[in-house]
Parts: sequence; structure tokens; C-alpha cells
Amino acid sequence: MTQPRGVSRLLSRLAGADESVLRQIPSERPRFIQMALVLLTTALIAVVSMTFAMHDGLDVPMAVAVLIGIVWGFMIINLDRMLVLGIGSSRTRGRLLALALPRLFIALIISMVVSTPLVLRIFDTEVELKIHKNQLAESAWQKEREGNSFEKQRKTDLEAKIATAKDTLGGKLPQTVTTPRLQAARERVDDLTKDQDKKRAARDRKYEEWQCELYGQGPRCHRATDLPGPGPLAEAKKRQYDAAQRAYAKVTGKLATANASVRTAQNEITNNRNELLVKAQQQARTDLVTWEKQLAEINTVLKSRADEGTRINTANNNISAQIQALFQLSEEDGALGTMHLVLFLLFVLFEMLPVTVKVLMNLGPITPYETEVQLRDNSRIIQSEAYHDVDRIIAQDRAQVRTEIEKDMRQREKQLGLDVNKYVAKEMQTVIGRSLHDWSTRLQTALPSNASTAQANGNNAPPTIQLRPVTPLPDENDL
Repeated sequence: MTQPRGVSRLLSRLAGADESVLRQIPSERPRFIQMALVLLTTALIAVVSMTFAMHDGLDVPMAVAVLIGIVWGFMIINLDRMLVLGIGSSRTRGRLLALALPRLFIALIISMVVSTPLVLRIFDTEVELKIHKNQLAESAWQKEREGNSFEKQRKTDLEAKIATAKDTLGGKLPQTVTTPRLQAARERVDDLTKDQDKKRAARDRKYEEWQCELYGQGPRCHRATDLPGPGPLAEAKKRQYDAAQRAYAKVTGKLATANASVRTAQNEITNNRNELLVKAQQQARTDLVTWEKQLAEINTVLKSRADEGTRINTANNNISAQIQALFQLSEEDGALGTMHLVLFLLFVLFEMLPVTVKVLMNLGPITPYETEVQLRDNSRIIQSEAYHDVDRIIAQDRAQVRTEIEKDMRQREKQLGLDVNKYVAKEMQTVIGRSLHDWSTRLQTALPSNASTAQANGNNAPPTIQLRPVTPLPDENDL
């Protein structure tokens, strides 16, 4: 049998094959090599995708991006291999579906992550153009926002004041130069103008009421009498109109006088122009220093904001901005959107190939390799069960031996206790017998001495036995 080359063995192991089984069934090796090539294809796509994502999206140097891409490809091939091997060789449709669905979902998520940088790379030119347009729109919005800010309005006001101050220093008397007399005259004119407007409105209203009483016509004649022509009411309305006309003429005369006062005060300013110009120039010099300082501070603030906004706007070209631009282009251009979707689904299909191929292979008949693996697994299971049975029998025998030993030990301890008890009882009986014998002997020795003493005294009474303390009954110590 021809031995497989190292690359073939490596690819077979990558696909999860058992080399010992493949040696017996070499015809199954191409199937595992094909699966390994599918895994390597998805890993290669993942390497390229992550390299583009790091280099284009995060501005990572190409060498570092390639290294990160290789690590990412290793992770992807490891995950795909785990998903494929987790399905096993199940042929039951329900179980196969239960095993495949979660793995297909995980593969779908991984494929979406992997395919996005590749799609962005393909539409790189369109995406960059769209990002540039977005940046221009953002810059315009920032300028509009700055134009409505307080600092911008303050800058415009200060620039107008500085221009007026420079004109004053150039010899032009500002229009705002005034005197207390001119200011009072202008205020008087403003008040009389407002009063004149009120008096004119009152006069016109009285005139219309008078005309309504005379002729019964007019836009507001609904309150007039029904009989036109002169009469008491018409005369009364005429007197009211005359009074309003006199009041209007009076305030008009006062206004003419006030306007004359304004002209007189202005002529005084014109006659005293040199003196007022000198005072205005002195004030302009003082104000100009303050205003220019304030304008410089505001310009610094506005420039800082503009630079920061420009920096953020210019830097907004990362991968998230690219994805946003791509989806905006897809919404704006139907053809580009369709192409985007097609390419995205294509790369998704590539990334889901390992799990999909494994599911399709399991839908076919059982292969010789799977049969051999199943037989080996069953043999291992039977062997393992036999080992467990032997171990169980040995454990039972050991337990029985320990039980018998313990039982024999208990019996011997019982017999030993009985023998000890017999011996102790026998010895106690001997000791008690000897103690009683000694006691009896001492008692018999004491009896004759008491009888002779009684006969010597001539007493026929029976002798009295007196037990001396030297002849006590045997106690526990004697025993």
C-alpha cells in the first residue's frame, strides 16, 4: 500500500480524520482533503479580510496588518473546524437539523464580520468619495453652527466697532457722536412722534363717525343712526372731530418745534466738529485697544473650535464611517446597492461553506470510514464495559474478603471474652472458698474459749458467743 505524503496526512488531520482508519480505507482520504481545502479557503478569505480591515480602516502598517490577519485566519479555521467536527456523522434528520442550525447561525455571524472589509475594499473608490462628501456636509454644518454662536455674533459686533473707531481716528466724525441737548431733543421727537400717531388715529376715527352720521356709509357705520343728514348726533360727532383735529394740530406743532431743536443741536455739533472729533478720537484710542484684545481672544476660541472640528471631521474615515458611506450609497444608487448585496452574499456563502458541506455530506449514505469508526467506537465501548465489569467483580470480592475477615475477628473476640469470663469466675470461686475456710477456722477457734469460762462460774446458762473484731466476715478485699 502506498504511504500518503506528509501534506495529505496533515490535511486529513485538519479535517478531523483518524489516520489509523484511513490507512485501512485509503479511498476515503480525498474526501477529508477536500474538506480541509474548504477550511483553508475560508481561513484565507478571513486573513485577507482582516488585513484590509486593519490597514484601510484603522491605518495599521501593512506588515502588522498581515500578522493580525494571519492570527485572525487561525482563529477562523479553528472555529470552523470545531463547528464541522461538532456535527459528527449523524444521519437522523431531526438530530442533524438540531446540530446544524446553531452552527449555521454562528457561521453566518462570522461570515458577516469577515465579508464586510472585503466588500468595502471592492467599493473603495465610491466609499472614499462618499466619505469626502459627508465631510464637506459636516464642515458646512459646523460653519453654520459657528455663525449662529454667541462668539461669532460678538466678533461681528466688535469688528463693526473697530472699523468705526478706525474711521474716527482717520478724521471721520462718527454718527453716534451726540450732546446732551441733541439727545434730549431726539428723545422729545420720539415721544411726540408716538403721540402724533395716536392723535392722528383718534382724529381719523372721529371723522369717520361724523361722516357715518351724515351719510350713513362707511366700513364701521353699523353703530350710526338709520337716518342720514345733519342732526344732533351729527353735530356732536363734528365737535368731537374738531377737538381731535385741534389735539392733532397741537402735537404736530410741538413735533415741528422738537425737530427744529434737533436741527439746532446738530448744527451746534457741526460748528464744534473739531472739538468733538478730538474727544471722539481719544475715546476711540482707548476703546480700540480693548476691542482688539477681545477680538483676538474670540478669534482664538473660534479658530480652536474650527481646528478641532476639522480634525475630527478629517479623522472620521475609519471603518465605521466607511460602512455608513457604503450603506448610504446603496440607498442612493439602486445598481450599486444590488451589487453590494450580491457580493456580500457571495462572501457569506464562502464563509458558510464548511458547515454547509458537512451537512450535505451527512445527508448522503454512511461511508466506509464512518462504519469503521463506528465499529471501533463500539469495540471500545464493549471493552470499556468489560473492564468496568472486571473491576466491579474484583471490588466485590475484595469487599467480601474484608467482610469475612471482620466477621471472623468479631467471633474470635467473643470467644476470647467468654474464656476470660470463665477464668475470672473460676478464680473468684477459689478465692471465695479460701476466704470462707479461713473465716470458719477462726470462728471454731473462738468457740471453745467462751464455753469453758461459763462452766467455771457455775452458770448453767448457755454460753454466749462473742465475736471478736479479729474474726470478721470476709469482705471485698478478702475476695
